[in-house]
Amino acid sequence: MSALLREDILAAIDEDDHDRKLIVTQLLDRKKQVGPGSIDLRLGTEFILNPIGDL
Repeated sequence: MSALLREDILAAIDEDDHDRKLIVTQLLDRKKQVGPGSIDLRLGTEFILNPIGDL
């Protein structure tokens, strides 16, 4: 597998063939989140903490 350029990432997101489609949910702003060779992902606002004992 090789790295994709921005144009390739956008083409994969827009792909009609579901076997070749790149699915990223929820992509809120394509212009800001898709970089030259990356996709910026965002975390939610709620997190679950798993305590591992007294430290």
